[in-house]
Amino acid sequence: MDQNYYFPLFIDLHRKNILVIGGGKIATGRIETLLKFTEKVTVVSPEWTDTIQEYERAGRIILEKQFYRTELLKNCDLVLAATNQPEVNEKIVKECRQRGIPVNDASEQKRCDFFFPAVFEADGLIFGVTSGGRDHRKVRETCSKIREWLKHPEKPQEEDRKGKK
Repeated sequence: MDQNYYFPLFIDLHRKNILVIGGGKIATGRIETLLKFTEKVTVVSPEWTDTIQEYERAGRIILEKQFYRTELLKNCDLVLAATNQPEVNEKIVKECRQRGIPVNDASEQKRCDFFFPAVFEADGLIFGVTSGGRDHRKVRETCSKIREWLKHPEKPQEEDRKGKK
């Protein structure tokens, strides 16, 4: 097997201490998704987006204005390295692995212990779709198709119609 395949796992995040390192666009998107499942997100960054600032003002996250330091990993259960500095993300990954903390590096899929999927909810179901970091466009298209199918499950898909001809 020349590539790793990742086991899909749904986990209760309410009792987990989650640390997001970075305050840019990618970090913002991940925080938005995480906040659908937990209220225990700490964000560390010297700068951040307006959306992250709004979450902090609303009391939805803990925001710490600082650069990454190893001590920040204490008591973390899950870490997302989303800085705009790949060398910092690499250091975060190394230090998390030394401590047995699952980590996702937004800058390098090969250094991820887990992937952050596209997540959406429909009719009480939670969907997570990933390509293992290889094809984000395909993930978006697949999510769109699933959402459309859920809206109109009685409507046959194009592939179904072709197969019946």
